[in-house]
Amino acid sequence: MLLQIPRLKTTSEQGFEIIKNMKKFIAGTVFFVLVIVVTTFAQMPPHPNVGIGTGSGNVPVGGGAPIEGGLLIMLSLAVGYGARRIYEIRKKGLEENQ
Repeated sequence: MLLQIPRLKTTSEQGFEIIKNMKKFIAGTVFFVLVIVVTTFAQMPPHPNVGIGTGSGNVPVGGGAPIEGGLLIMLSLAVGYGARRIYEIRKKGLEENQ
């Protein structure tokens, strides 16, 4: 049984492979940037002072929607995540000491 020795690539083959990988990277980057740009400018937001609502017609951007419910949920999730991380770090520290 003969041992097969892998054939080493020449420098020109390595160069072509590097160029091919660079082309793929550049094409992927351009595609990603174009997708972001197209979706960002897909629809322009309405003018902030359209006059809808009560009062003088100066409605704040976002329509004056309350954020306290979402803010409370986000803060509670952050506290839970932080507590879990602290628990895991302490548990890992106790396991290393034993």
